[in-house]
Amino acid sequence: MKAWLLLGGLLLLLSISANVRFIVGSRATSSSSSLVSQENSYLFVSPFKARADGKDRIRLSVIVLDKQGRGVSNQDVMVTTKPSIPYEGIQTKTDLYGRAVYDLYTTAIGSYEITASVAGSAIGEPVTVQFE
Repeated sequence: MKAWLLLGGLLLLLSISANVRFIVGSRATSSSSSLVSQENSYLFVSPFKARADGKDRIRLSVIVLDKQGRGVSNQDVMVTTKPSIPYEGIQTKTDLYGRAVYDLYTTAIGSYEITASVAGSAIGEPVTVQFE
C-alpha cells in the first residue's frame, strides 16, 4: 500500500513539474519582428510627473507583444520624445517577457510625448509625461 501511495505521489509531482515547465516556457514568442503586434504592444511610465532637475527620472517600460498577447523577445526598441529630452537605455532589447526599459530626465520644464518603435514601426499608443 505504501509503495502505491509513493508511486502516486511521484507521478503527481512529475505531472505538476511538466505543467509548470510548459507554462513558464510559453511566456515569450520567438524573436522575429514580424510577430510584433502594434496594437497589443504598449508603453507604461511611472511616475507621470517628475522634477526638471536633471536628476529625477521617469521610468518608461515598453512592452512588445504578439497577436496572442505574449512577449516578443530580442527586439531592439527605439524611443522618440517630442520635444526632444535626454533618456538612458536601461534595457534597450526586449527580454523574455517582451519588456524594454528606459529612464527619462531633463532640466527643461514642460510636457513631452513619448513614442516607441520596433524595426521602424510604431508600437502602442504615445504617452505624455510632465517635468516641473
